[in-house]
Amino acid sequence: MRESRVLVNSSAGRKPLLHIVRSSERDPGEKEAWNGKQSYGRNESAFAEGEGQVAKDKVSGLSPMYLTRVQQRCTMFLFPFALFAPSLPPPSSPILLFFALNFVMASRALVVDNGASTVKFGFADDDLPYLSLPNNITRSKAERRSFVGDQISTCKDFSGLYYRLPFEKGLLTDWDVEKQIWDRLFTGKIVPCDPSSTTLLISEPVLNLSNIAATYDQLVFEEYGFQGYTRMSAPQMAMYNEIPRLYGQRMGSGKKRVDCAVIVDSGYSFTHIVPFWKGKPILVGIRRINVGGKLLTNHLKEIISFRYWNMMDETHLVNEVKEACCYISNNFWDELDICKKSPRSNKILQHYVLPDYSTQQRGYVKGKPKNKVSSKKGASSTNMDIDGEENQEHGEDRESEDEPENLSESDGSSDEDLDGANDEEQILPMNNERFTVPEILFNPSDIGMDQAGIPEAIVDAISSCDEEIQGMLYANVVLVGGNAKLPGFRKRVAHDLRQLVPSEYEVRVGIDEEYENCVNAPRKICDHDWKPYLIYCLRSPLYLGFYSSPLGYAWQGGKRLASMEEFASDFKNRVVTRAEYLETGSALCESRFRSGV
Repeated sequence: MRESRVLVNSSAGRKPLLHIVRSSERDPGEKEAWNGKQSYGRNESAFAEGEGQVAKDKVSGLSPMYLTRVQQRCTMFLFPFALFAPSLPPPSSPILLFFALNFVMASRALVVDNGASTVKFGFADDDLPYLSLPNNITRSKAERRSFVGDQISTCKDFSGLYYRLPFEKGLLTDWDVEKQIWDRLFTGKIVPCDPSSTTLLISEPVLNLSNIAATYDQLVFEEYGFQGYTRMSAPQMAMYNEIPRLYGQRMGSGKKRVDCAVIVDSGYSFTHIVPFWKGKPILVGIRRINVGGKLLTNHLKEIISFRYWNMMDETHLVNEVKEACCYISNNFWDELDICKKSPRSNKILQHYVLPDYSTQQRGYVKGKPKNKVSSKKGASSTNMDIDGEENQEHGEDRESEDEPENLSESDGSSDEDLDGANDEEQILPMNNERFTVPEILFNPSDIGMDQAGIPEAIVDAISSCDEEIQGMLYANVVLVGGNAKLPGFRKRVAHDLRQLVPSEYEVRVGIDEEYENCVNAPRKICDHDWKPYLIYCLRSPLYLGFYSSPLGYAWQGGKRLASMEEFASDFKNRVVTRAEYLETGSALCESRFRSGV
């Protein structure tokens, strides 16, 4: 049996870490996914000097994406020395990888946004975007096997997938499923994480139940043995982000974060409205709407199955259709009239070409540019323009793209497209379904739910707070979560809020969409050529996230909390060490995390 070993230098006072991944532990699908990707997987180099440390086949147990990160760290670290010593070995050499691994596996903070649909994660001191993997176990009828989390990338037939979800109605209930996913994340199968020298910051549901919270504590300390740990809700993590930037402003001098804001978290299971004052949630103002991305996908499945074909078992495909075609309407009744026109004059009508999973693995909208490459991200997909230089401006200038005319002209399809279509293609027409399904977020009564929409819930939440701070809350409404990525979402919330809020209050609604194009985002931050890296990510089991997006906004806030010196005292006061937990149990966690939701 062949073993892959990584020994880390212990000269810095750390315990030596031995990471062993047996090749027999990987299932056949995962082995196939790894073939051709391990550039450094069979290196038999040994180091004669040092403290007798041997690196045998040192990196075959690590994710290919993370090896890319290690190489980039080597490049950035050695760049100043390369000016004086051009003959330094390349970043891919075993000795540099050895010291880079020794560096990245030091005592660090791992930030995890454990959502109901996807798990966003990354180390706090990394300069790269978050990574994400699906938070579910998927069963394929065609291949007769199960895929845990990121293993779904090895699936060849996405038809009729059956999902086992750890979250039910927004709460973590199936710990058997969640533990299998965490095992891949926390035991070195994806990133080189040594729990004994790592502090974990993880998100939990809003108003989490005490018995579920205690299970979090038990698994983190007793099962995985993390050095330190803290948990908080995703809206509270978002509060540590740089909120004034959403409105084109900068943080005031001497201020670490805004004092007052309303976080609207529209995710997979629910939509939560959480007002904050001085960084702490106002519990009496928390509101929940039982509408999320899962409900929208299920409703779209019912509509398509009733009007066209039976797609009740095609959750994966319908979710892709939703993300590719749906948007938030700002003129609902006018656009409904447009949908009644003939296809030639109907600018809203789109035609989605369904995949056959033999020659075509992914569907697409007819008429869209072919240089768009889609990367599936669990409950959301990211369109990456690999070749294009498509810069989308931030702010009011971009809102014109949310109008139906512009959406239809760029994304819609015409009669000419259908005339040239392949006879073997199955085409799904998307007409008023494009905006009537997301309309449930604003009018749940459309499907018989006796609940208010998002704008009304925001007003109700703020009205329950002290009158002295209501003006500040209306001026800092932040939209996060996967549903906030729907085109037109921010403009619709701002428009409806303005009609409901008294005129003496200023209404500002912010959404993190500065880096709408994932390829252009890193180029604004560093000078490295990221194209090959992003193309490589599309073929890897992990998915590269945005630097800035509503989906990763909470994770980005958690990263700031765990990495910035301004928040060092706040983070330290929240962390419970393993020694403290073993002495006092979950009671200490409950009291120390009480400031969270």
